[in-house]
Amino acid sequence: MSKKINLDATDYSILEILQMDASISNKDLSERIKLSPPATLVRVSNLIKAEYLSAPTYVVNWTKLKFNYKSVVLSIVHKEDLDLFTNFISNTPEIRKSSVIKRDTGISNDTDSSFMSLCIFKEQADMVSAWAKVIADAIHPIKFQVWAVGEDIYASKPLTIPRDLKVGI
Repeated sequence: MSKKINLDATDYSILEILQMDASISNKDLSERIKLSPPATLVRVSNLIKAEYLSAPTYVVNWTKLKFNYKSVVLSIVHKEDLDLFTNFISNTPEIRKSSVIKRDTGISNDTDSSFMSLCIFKEQADMVSAWAKVIADAIHPIKFQVWAVGEDIYASKPLTIPRDLKVGI
């Protein structure tokens, strides 16, 4: 059973930092949130006990492997197509990693679902090709938006996917 805690701004900062870099050391984390290392460790432990965090796992350094292109995708699909759509994205070979940011099965009505994910690519051409393939071959989403993401996720720009792009299989 999880322990209930009231989250404050520091807890949210910890969650955001750990979401971006789960391998950050306690010392580095404490410096970023401006608390002592022991106080930071107590907060992280409390977040784990309250089930806001799960045990850390190894994270592949995609940038070191030269997978420098990222995109955030928002799609809205019919609820009955959500699993097919998310599986299609997960099985598109150009998409090296797809992390679900948010999956909502009941947005503004009972028939549609939203899906937001962060995806990583080796080349920009792979990113454009993958999304063109999704548009051409997947269960057609009601709404589909792609943003190219640089180092600063808040400086993301919409990515135009040509509808007539020839996609190889």
